[in-house]
Amino acid sequence: MTLAFLTGYRSAISGLAAAGGPEPHCTSCGGAVGIFLGHAPDWQHFRTGAGDGGLAEVYDTDHAPAIGWRYVPPAIPAR
Repeated sequence: MTLAFLTGYRSAISGLAAAGGPEPHCTSCGGAVGIFLGHAPDWQHFRTGAGDGGLAEVYDTDHAPAIGWRYVPPAIPAR
């Protein structure tokens, strides 16, 4: 539960919570998911915006998240 809670704050502490480890995603749509206790104690779809400092925005979909775990390859820096 702790890792699930921490990954809910992905933009702020993702490197600390899952450094090189798997992160949750929705197996139905591939979207990012997390637990945001300010919204509900359930898994929620979310996205981050570049213009808002990477804050997470919870959004509704037409399905409940089907939780899976995946390893995300590290980002390749732009040249």
